[in-house]
Amino acid sequence: MPFFIQSKRSTIGTLSGDLVIDISGGGTTAGTPLDVYTRKKKSPDWDNQIWTHQADSSYPGWYYLQAQLAKPLVIDIKGGSTAPGTSLDIWTLKTASPDNQLWRFVPESSGTGYYFILSLLGNLVIAVDDSGKKTGLVVDKLKAGADYQLWKLVQEDGKDVAPPVTNPKLSVTPGRGDFYFTGALFVPGSKVKVTSSFSSFGAPVSGGPWTFTVADDGSFADDISVDYFQASGTLEVTAETTGWGSLYTQTWSGPAGG
Repeated sequence: MPFFIQSKRSTIGTLSGDLVIDISGGGTTAGTPLDVYTRKKKSPDWDNQIWTHQADSSYPGWYYLQAQLAKPLVIDIKGGSTAPGTSLDIWTLKTASPDNQLWRFVPESSGTGYYFILSLLGNLVIAVDDSGKKTGLVVDKLKAGADYQLWKLVQEDGKDVAPPVTNPKLSVTPGRGDFYFTGALFVPGSKVKVTSSFSSFGAPVSGGPWTFTVADDGSFADDISVDYFQASGTLEVTAETTGWGSLYTQTWSGPAGG
């Protein structure tokens, strides 16, 4: 379903109102820069502001943001740079090495209906330039609560529409005296608190809390020693992303091993 990508900010530079991602000047050439502009009222005027998301089966949970005006052009980090402040443009969709064209939607922790749009390249999100003071679009390090980095999807009829959200993944490998925790698709740079429960010689045991720092690629991994001799029953593990509420709390359940 086609949609606008609308900023949480209603005033940017000299612009005000419903401000959306826009292909500058309505260009249809690869390399045309992106900016924010007042949402237009009808087709074909709004064609350079309309997008669709397209999945890539090789990268589950990640999406191209394809221009309705000029398929197969998509939102692209210029030159594939990982430097904050790099500008965004449109470019021909790539199926080989598409990291600078693939995105996922990270809900704002307060559940307001706005999302960070996070790059596969790492801890980089779509942002309004100069912390929201200029109308250009760049990538920037994710900053919780930054309204110039937050967006929602709006249908042509003006109704909000929820994007596809990829849930974090938690995995645990229990050993004899240790647990190996791995996580993927968590919020980059966030802290994850992990707790566990299981049985040892028939008695309930609680483990943790342990705190992990999520890497820029959304992952964490660590081996934790646990003081027990024999685990049995079901191992229950909860990973809670600090400051992000239930949106980023994940549970894992499996044999306790031992």
